Amino acid sequence: MNKKLAIVILAATSMCFATKIGVLKRDASYKCPGKQVYFDLDVEDDDNDTKIMSRSDKNDKKIPGINIDGGHAKFTYCVVDSKEMLPVSFDYVVLRLDDSCPKGATEFSFTHDTENDDNANHKDGDISPNVVNKDIVTFEYCFVPKAKNASAKYPFKNVQYGVFANRDDISNKDHITHFYVKIDDEDTKKRNKVVSVTRNTKCTCSGGGQYARNDKCYNVKGQVVCSFWNTETVKWNHNDSYIPGEIEDRLSHIMSSTRNTLYNVIKWTGSASQILAKSVVAEAPAAPVAAQMNVVPEIKGFDHSSVTVEMQSAGNVDIAIMNVNGVVVARIAKENLLPGVHVMNWNSSLVPNGRYIVTAKQNGKMNSKVVILK
Repeated sequence: MNKKLAIVILAATSMCFATKIGVLKRDASYKCPGKQVYFDLDVEDDDNDTKIMSRSDKNDKKIPGINIDGGHAKFTYCVVDSKEMLPVSFDYVVLRLDDSCPKGATEFSFTHDTENDDNANHKDGDISPNVVNKDIVTFEYCFVPKAKNASAKYPFKNVQYGVFANRDDISNKDHITHFYVKIDDEDTKKRNKVVSVTRNTKCTCSGGGQYARNDKCYNVKGQVVCSFWNTETVKWNHNDSYIPGEIEDRLSHIMSSTRNTLYNVIKWTGSASQILAKSVVAEAPAAPVAAQMNVVPEIKGFDHSSVTVEMQSAGNVDIAIMNVNGVVVARIAKENLLPGVHVMNWNSSLVPNGRYIVTAKQNGKMNSKVVILK
């Protein structure tokens, strides 16, 4: 892929104390028990397609913490202590609001290249270390890996919170609803990027007149002794990854970006007492392999640079674009994919505008969708 996702991966740091994190506010009427932070992204103005693409419960229109308002995507988080987090059987992501993530979590950043024309990005509250500039918004996140033998069904006893999560590992019987959200980022400059950062834990200000400022240690002469942050800019994409392959793949089931950004969001709909009940997933019998393999991939999105499909089960998939005469004009993918949402780039510069058919074949079955390039 040639569209860059801004990722910052740091070594997980052992911590003996809790840290501040942000979790998506349940709904507009809910009052956070403590502070809250707010981000307003002024996204693509031309041909804007920011929207909720799908929801598991069609009657539930209240996506936690995210409000799509025309050309704006507004995120509201409640600030909570990480000690409230519970281990669960699926990966999830929370907002980082402290110097580092909770123990066992992995830090990364996700940069949106927002609209440049008449830009109006906005923030409210103490959002540090997150950054909101005129044309760029960078979210700092914590990737929390799924736990073995987890007894809780949701990461927080306080059920008002929403999180970004891998819905593929969540049973439909677990009182959890999920939403699939598209943020239509800037198409012109396309400055989504990767910055790989390594925490330098050996850097300390050892006294003798040394002092810390702007993440560096200085001596009495004002010379830099060492940096707490050792920063290196790299280019990253799904084909040539600079982050661990396992984390890259698992994170792509939660949030991903090519030309635009896709989020998987979940919220709890059961009672507080049910969160710590024995997992329904553990009790449910495994579905027959043959039944799982009969599900056809769903074509979720299409534009000049990417095709988005959702795999219901793992397996070999053949994704192509044909003209109305049935001639293949582009082979998007022919590979083995895991369950979840996959965004794959393609180059439409050699294909004239017009009507086409996107096809996704798996296990002898095919799903197709008529699309228009214009």
